[in-house]
Amino acid sequence: MTLTKRQIAKKVSIELEIPFEEALHTIQCTLDTIRNELADGGRVEFRNFGVFDVYGISARVGRNPKRPSEVVVIPPRNLVRFHPGKELKRDVN
Repeated sequence: MTLTKRQIAKKVSIELEIPFEEALHTIQCTLDTIRNELADGGRVEFRNFGVFDVYGISARVGRNPKRPSEVVVIPPRNLVRFHPGKELKRDVN
């Protein structure tokens, strides 16, 4: 099953007894803050849940699978990774 942002907002609004729109806005603000921090190259840490961080992949040379003699330069890029915390690992297993 996939859990969507709207479903999370619904659960939060019921749990905290707040309007759905307020819960949805709060969740969106939280996600925007995380996105902005990662876009600035930062790290986001939630104790007992996990850590989001950004790492770079260097430029490299690749090959076109349809034409192996053709060399393609793959540009450098940044990726986001997630390291689950101890409690999350324990709960999932």
